[in-house]
Amino acid sequence: MKSQEERWSCLISEKYPNAYCYRWSPWMRTYKSGLFAIKIINKEMEDSLGLHSLSNQAKILDKLSINSKKYNSEYTEYDNWEFLKINWCDKYNLDQYFYAKKKIPLNILYLVAKEILFVILRKITYRQLRARHIYVYDDKSVLFIDFGGSSIKRTRLESFK
Repeated sequence: MKSQEERWSCLISEKYPNAYCYRWSPWMRTYKSGLFAIKIINKEMEDSLGLHSLSNQAKILDKLSINSKKYNSEYTEYDNWEFLKINWCDKYNLDQYFYAKKKIPLNILYLVAKEILFVILRKITYRQLRARHIYVYDDKSVLFIDFGGSSIKRTRLESFK
C-alpha cells in the first residue's frame, strides 16, 4: 500500500507532469505548473464543515469571476481527491509591496477597499483577509487569494458578523 505522500506525488505527476510542490500542509498541497497553481486535497482529510474544501473555494471564485476574469478557476474531482486550478499570481503581495516601496499609495489602498466591497456585496465572508493574501497586479488592479475557510452567506448583513 502506498503512503499518503506517494499518493499525492502519483496524482500530480499523472495530471500535471511539470508541476512542482510550492506549498505543503498535512491536508492539502499547492503545486505550480506554468501559469497555474493547482491545489489538491484529499476529501477524507477536509474539515467537517467543508469550508476548506476546494469545491467551496471554487464556488466562491465562480461568484467573484462574474465581472472579473482574474478569479477564473477550474474545479475537478478524481476518486477521493479534489483539484482546483487557478491563475498563478506572480506579483507582489501587499506585505512585499510595502517592504519594497516603504509605503502604499492611496490609489492601491482605494483598490483594496474597492475589492473588499466587491467581495462583501457578493455575500462572501472572507476569513483569510491579510496583507500576504492581497496581490497588487499593477496600479489598476488587486487580487485576493486563499478563500479557504470562507463562505457564501444568504444575506448581506451576515458578511459583517
